[in-house]
Amino acid sequence: MKELSVYVHVPFCKSKCKYCDFNSYVGCENLISRYFSCLYKEIKNFGPKFKDYTVTTIYIGGGTPSYVDEKLIANTLKLIKKEFNVAKNSEISMEANPNSITLEKAQIWKGAGINRISVGMQSANNKLLKLIGRIHTLRDYKKAMEFLKLAGFNNINTDIMIGLPKQSLGDMLKAIKVATKHSTHVSAYSLIVEEGTPLKSLIEKKELSLPKEELAIEMYDMAVDKLKKAGFDRYEVSNFAKKGYECKHNLNCWDYLPYIGFGAGAHSFIDNRRCENVHDINVYICKIKESGDPTNNSQMLTKNEQIEEYIMVGMRKTDGIYPKKIKEKFGYNILKAKDKEIEQLQKAGFIEVKNSIYATEMGFFVLNRIILELI
Repeated sequence: MKELSVYVHVPFCKSKCKYCDFNSYVGCENLISRYFSCLYKEIKNFGPKFKDYTVTTIYIGGGTPSYVDEKLIANTLKLIKKEFNVAKNSEISMEANPNSITLEKAQIWKGAGINRISVGMQSANNKLLKLIGRIHTLRDYKKAMEFLKLAGFNNINTDIMIGLPKQSLGDMLKAIKVATKHSTHVSAYSLIVEEGTPLKSLIEKKELSLPKEELAIEMYDMAVDKLKKAGFDRYEVSNFAKKGYECKHNLNCWDYLPYIGFGAGAHSFIDNRRCENVHDINVYICKIKESGDPTNNSQMLTKNEQIEEYIMVGMRKTDGIYPKKIKEKFGYNILKAKDKEIEQLQKAGFIEVKNSIYATEMGFFVLNRIILELI
């Protein structure tokens, strides 16, 4: 049977972080019950269409899934297991914020089948956390880790951010030290200032400023080094894991395997077609009630678009892309078609070519340039 990954979007948050441009909402608690009723209906409607697939990963993201009643999460998973062929050893992940994790919740999540938790610490400096709009503290994070481990979780990711306003090397090193002590996986993201966010406005008004580029690069270099020394191998541009704890769900996406998304704003990729659900919660609820299908956009990818996407997502991984697989899958000889570009990138020290084409440590800093050259 073909592999399938499932994504579930929970768009509710207690508060909105200043840098966040995800499809998430605050002050909409009155919609939670109706939203999950519609989510269940969407899952039931699409389940029968995927009987030939085996679900190997499930990812519940947001928003803040840990913010809503834990029984809603448990019921969602119960329904997915009923409507889909879910593998017994499937990876089931959920995102959580430290201040919304309790022992009781963690026990119910564990009992529902969740076996991987991704916790958004972002920083170990309480002043920085407040500055970017996070409503938890370092103490909340450590308490949350205690609850998760008491509940039996041993596959835990911690998110940290690099390049925050007023962030120092010492701040970053402390975050690495804390994250590696409590986790088996660390996602270290460079801050991207998105349009329309409060952080973007504060920077434009010059009320806040980002670290200089040299400092941000030094931070990331040091983060990679410290994580490696702590036993966390880099397997993707921003992701590091102890052996055996790589995120299978993300790897499936980077390996260009099919996935289906449920909920407001969720994306799907099936049979070379990309689909996107409506973002607005109220519109999502209305469309589910009216037709059972919340799809807003749908696009069948051309062969060239598929090749470009395959290269784009594959080059994010440290093992890169395999020319042999590309030729087998698309009939495209990248080594011949891009021989000059590959040679130039090699000479610049940005890529290596062995069985695969992959970015060097220096290359990861210019990954967008590498991808543009290869597509």
